Amino acid sequence: MLGASGLAIACMPWLWCAERLGWSQRPIHLLQTFLAVPVAFVAGVVFLWFGRSESAGRGWRPFAWVVVVASGLWLAFLAYVLFGADFRWMDQK
Repeated sequence: MLGASGLAIACMPWLWCAERLGWSQRPIHLLQTFLAVPVAFVAGVVFLWFGRSESAGRGWRPFAWVVVVASGLWLAFLAYVLFGADFRWMDQK
């Protein structure tokens, strides 16, 4: 969970540098959107599900909730854009 959420956050300055230097942003977007965010979501859910009775992991629970909610919202938005958004208005012929 820490690695995937760290990678998703590390992609932000990487994108800024790529934009400033004129590099291709496609691999960064693909890595963040289709690898780091889903892995962070699954890892956060697994941590919250299996770490219920463990008292030593109580300090990580709020962080796991933030990761699950933020990545879940991002995945819901991604699913809406990929499957439900109507882009017909962009066809200007």
